Amino acid sequence: MLKRSSISLNNDIIKTDKKFVRNSESGNATGKFLLVVAILFFVGYGGFNYVVTWYQCSHFKEKMQEVITQAYGLPNNKSLNDPEVIRKKIREIGNYDNVPDDAVITVTKKPTGMEAQVAFTREVNILPFNMYKYKYPFDYTAR
Repeated sequence: MLKRSSISLNNDIIKTDKKFVRNSESGNATGKFLLVVAILFFVGYGGFNYVVTWYQCSHFKEKMQEVITQAYGLPNNKSLNDPEVIRKKIREIGNYDNVPDDAVITVTKKPTGMEAQVAFTREVNILPFNMYKYKYPFDYTAR
């Protein structure tokens, strides 16, 4: 036996066997879902790129400090205490960690040991298709 459903079109409401549906609300769940997925994609994309840049810069700081510590630990070794040699080593480490070529690397010899300073700005894609790039500043002095 088939049940008949009653349909009432009063005030743009359809009544079908204990269910009320507004015609103006149908299909909005898909749009909201796509909007949430798009927002999560943009946040995830920007966050991933920022975290990768932050990690590479942190790794570069550690390696830079390691080179300066080696130079300080062996004060009589001319091959490790030459500022030009230290600058080249820091540049090699920077190539591994995607440090820009225009980074300013200064190495100075102090009475207490060597000191190296590196400063640069690196662009991070926060939005896809190069719509917005964040300029990540880096300025560190290893002593």
